[in-house]
Amino acid sequence: MFWDGELIRDKILRICDSFTGSRYEVPEMHEIDQEINKISQSINDAKQVYMQTKNSLKEQLMVFNQLDANDQQGDDISTIYIYKMFLAKEKALYQTMNMMKMQNTTFIGYFWAPAE
Repeated sequence: MFWDGELIRDKILRICDSFTGSRYEVPEMHEIDQEINKISQSINDAKQVYMQTKNSLKEQLMVFNQLDANDQQGDDISTIYIYKMFLAKEKALYQTMNMMKMQNTTFIGYFWAPAE
């Protein structure tokens, strides 16, 4: 921060521009309260958008997680958990395949696989 003067301002701006940092203009003293209020309002708006997005995501996951209406067994298994286990299995499969060597059109290597 510096006292405003055209000559000193130009020199300081040249020095600041030579670095990779950012410059920020500070408003006049009588405008600071308005700027603080404006920034506080934008922060509150961002928090509201965040909370609405979070609640919407929770609702969407609850809808997605509802049990299949054709489920005859009555097991209370989470759909999200089923997908999570499926993705874990697929990830393990591809990690194992990435450790194998490809020879012509065949993968060669050792791996462990459950019998069932």
